[in-house]
Amino acid sequence: MSNQVNGLYEFGSYRLDAAKRLLTRSGEIISLAPKTFDLLLLLIGGQGRVLTKAELMTALWPDTFVEEASLSYQVATLRKALGSDGEDWIETVPKHGYRFTAAITTRAGDGDPLDSRAEATRSVPSDAIRSRLRHHIPWGVVVLATVTGLLLGFLLKNRTLPTQPSIRFLVSSPESGESFGFHSLSPDGRWLAFTTGRRGATGGGLWVRRLDSTKVGADCPWRT
Repeated sequence: MSNQVNGLYEFGSYRLDAAKRLLTRSGEIISLAPKTFDLLLLLIGGQGRVLTKAELMTALWPDTFVEEASLSYQVATLRKALGSDGEDWIETVPKHGYRFTAAITTRAGDGDPLDSRAEATRSVPSDAIRSRLRHHIPWGVVVLATVTGLLLGFLLKNRTLPTQPSIRFLVSSPESGESFGFHSLSPDGRWLAFTTGRRGATGGGLWVRRLDSTKVGADCPWRT
């Protein structure tokens, strides 16, 4: 039997020594056939979970074809050996298999109990564990969402925004010898208006130029 358990196990008034293949009740030896003893070890090794009929039959009779009636016989024999508690401890799960429901205390070789926390975890039925998970999962989701929101807020608050590059350009005077005076950019950013004048001369000119063109002519007048 490949998944046979080892160690000392106590349930009710019974004590099972897997290494010595010995079952006692209040110190009295309970005689079990090899297959019946193996079945008890399998059920204890299941740690409260349901073992399917196919799983039990494969472990008890490896590489051998047997009918389901053989397993039913071993279950009935084990229940009888465990006395009045046998029916309660070996639970039948209809159309599925069997589960050992007795509270089990696992002991070390010197008879001292192992870590009580590990034993408590072992003895809790899987349905109870799933119930606890269903209760705690919603709170876990709320906590995760809160932490995620705070982290995103921190990252956005401390994000460095990209700076816009500066743009520089040179506009030559329409006529040589003239200097720029007052200038202004149109609201749409497409036209530049400016005044020019000559040193020592009176008056000046008002000029308009498209910023996307360098031509001087009818389609891009300089003077207005």
